Amino acid sequence: MSLEDNLMRLFGSERIAKMMDRMGLKEGEVIQHSMISKSIERAQKKVEENNFGVRKRLLEYDDVMNAQREVVYKRRKHALHGERLRVDLANMIFDTSEALPKQTKMLTILKTLSLN
Repeated sequence: MSLEDNLMRLFGSERIAKMMDRMGLKEGEVIQHSMISKSIERAQKKVEENNFGVRKRLLEYDDVMNAQREVVYKRRKHALHGERLRVDLANMIFDTSEALPKQTKMLTILKTLSLN
C-alpha cells in the first residue's frame, strides 16, 4: 500500500513517513513492520465502521421513505377510485390544522431570535 493511498492519507501517512525518515528508508522501498500493519488495520477498521454507519442510516431513511410512499399511494388510490375521499380530506384538513399553529409558533420564535 502506498502512503499516497486514500486510506493512508486519511489516517496518518505523515506519521509513517516521518518514521520512515528516522529509520532511513527510501521512497518506494517496501515497509514491513508490525506497527505499520496495525496502523493500516486500524485505519481500515475505522473506514469500515464509518461505512457501516452510513449504510445503517441510509436504511433507516429508506424505511421512512417507504412508509411515506405507502401512505401517498394509498391516498392516491382512494382518490382515483373515489373511495374514502371525505375521510381522507377530513384527515388532511385536521392534520394541517394541527400543524399550522406549531409552525407559526416556531416561525415566531425564529423571527424573535433573528432580531436579537
